[in-house]
Formats: sequence, C-alpha cells, structure tokens
Amino acid sequence: MGYTSSIDTNPVTSDIGLAPAGSVWLWTLFGVFTVSLLVLLGLAHSRSQQHRAFHYVAIVVLAITAVHYAVQASNLGYASVPVEWVRSGSRGQSQVRAGAPSPPTRSIFYAQWVGYVLTTPLLVLMLLLATGFTLSRIFLVLFFTVLWTVCLLIGALIPTRYKWALYAFAVAALFYTLWNMTFPASRSARTLGREYHRNHVGHAWGLSILFLFYPLVWGLSEGSNILTVSSQMFWYGVLDFLVKVCWLFAFLFGVESLDYSRFGFHSGKYTDLAQDTDGNYGGGGAQRILSGGGGSTTTTGGPSMAGSPARTGPGPDLGGPSPGMMQQQQQQQPQMTSVEQGRVGESV
Repeated sequence: MGYTSSIDTNPVTSDIGLAPAGSVWLWTLFGVFTVSLLVLLGLAHSRSQQHRAFHYVAIVVLAITAVHYAVQASNLGYASVPVEWVRSGSRGQSQVRAGAPSPPTRSIFYAQWVGYVLTTPLLVLMLLLATGFTLSRIFLVLFFTVLWTVCLLIGALIPTRYKWALYAFAVAALFYTLWNMTFPASRSARTLGREYHRNHVGHAWGLSILFLFYPLVWGLSEGSNILTVSSQMFWYGVLDFLVKVCWLFAFLFGVESLDYSRFGFHSGKYTDLAQDTDGNYGGGGAQRILSGGGGSTTTTGGPSMAGSPARTGPGPDLGGPSPGMMQQQQQQQPQMTSVEQGRVGESV
C-alpha cells in the first residue's frame, strides 16, 4: 500500500487551498511542537512545586499549538471564503480559467486562529506575571490581546473589503498590547529589582517584535491573497516556532534564577502552606490585588502560623484594611496565649 497524504484523505474543497508540500511542512511543525511539549513536561516535573507556575502555562500553550497544527496538517478546520482580489497563477487566475467561479474561494484555516485566540493571551500572561503588574492591569492587557486575535479571525472570514475594518481594530488593539508589555510593564518590573527588569526587557521586546509580523502575514495572505496557502503556512510556522519554542524556552530559563515569592503567586491556601519551605503562611510573598496600577509598594505578608508578627516584603499593594482598622480589630479580638499559639503551630 502506497503513501497516502492528508490531501488525498481530506481533499481540498476550496479553489485556492493547501498543497501537499504545505501539509508536510505542517506535520513537521506538529512533530516539533509535540517533542517540545514532552521536553517541557519533563522539565516542569524536575522543578520544585514552587517553581512550576510558568511551566504549567507553557505546557498549555504547546499542547494547544500541537493540536491545531495537527488539524491544519490534515487539511481540516478551514472555511472556503471568496477572495477579494484574484491574483495570477495558482492564486486565482488559473482556477478561473479552469472553470472555477469568479471570484474563486480560498481556504481560511479558522482552526489556526482559534489556537491563536487561546495561546496568545497565555504568552502575554506569562510575561506580565513576571512583573509587578496588578491583576486588574493584567486583565486589561489580556482583553486587548484576545481582541486583536479575534478581530483577525473574524476578518479572515469576511469576503468583502469590510475585513480591513477588523484589521484596523486588530492593529490598534495589538499596539496597545505591545505598549503595555514594553513600557508600563518594564517600569513595574524595575520595582521588583534590577534582575527582574533586565529579564523582562529582553523578553518583552523580543515577543513584541515577533507579534508585529502576524498581522503582516495576515495582510499578505488571508487579507489580500498575495501569498498562496502553503506559503502562508510556511511563514506562520516560522513565527510560531520562534514564539512558542525559542522565545518560550528562553523565557522559562530566564526566570529560573528569580525569586518567585516576589511575584505574589501564593494564595494562602493550605496547599501553598504545605509546600512552603520557610514555614510562613502563604509563602511570605506579596499577593497581587485587583485594583489598578502597575507599581509595587511595601506591604505586609500574611501572619505566620506560630503567631509571629507579619513579615514585610516588596510587592504590589494588597489593598487591605488601613493600619487604623487593623489596630481596632486587634483590640476587639482576644490575644492568644503562648499555649494556644503552640497548638496552632502543632496543627500546621
């Protein structure tokens, strides 16, 4: 039995579609992302529980990427959309001469953009969690990250020139995202320390430059039908490899030497308490708050379980009660005896 390509099993139903060479390229990238996923799984489980947060997010990114590349390589997950401009050769004119309707249809792989909608915010989330950004500020940036990817997804499915309105919205949202990633986030990272700022600047600018190429490729392929579908997949594949393998692993190794307690990942749950190595409730790190702003101030961490005074440390403002309110609450609550304190410590 001879070799059967994905194009033979799932024939192209569009006039301008994926070529067998493009399918082979996509299968190759699927293998690269799958191997990277397996390596990352082993790398994550070789780290302590307190140092797996970024690895877990990266695992999700690679898993989604591998799945949507398998779908694309199988010539599935696309819609046939009429092109706005009929180009020479295999980009429309040859198909029209052969009897295809004018304008001919082009394969638009929505599976790819669904993958981008899911993974791009996770990449930005990883970058911003390594700064002093508050949760509300991170949420705002993630919203605009989702917005520009969704706009490009919808715009690719529109056959008329109205697609360029979605393209304009996407570019505007993208530039707002990149501005937050490079400037406010960099200032926020500086408040955590010089090494945090140095680590952020290089990765923020690298990711921002790579992100700029996505709308460029979109404009040359789904937008204006200049690139063939296989050429489109080649350039998207190169970008995805640089972002989701090269940049991703460089970022993970870059944060290895940083103190994770400064990021405010501890929630105060019992699981965090059991995994804490110094015996402080919630790890002693500053927690992120929901109020706006990107700076960080000196805050008090959670009280230790043995009744020791709260530990101070740099990090985002907790937005908790004022010192006067805390003093009033302490006066209303009975003081624990040394025996009671010892029991609390034993229960932990």
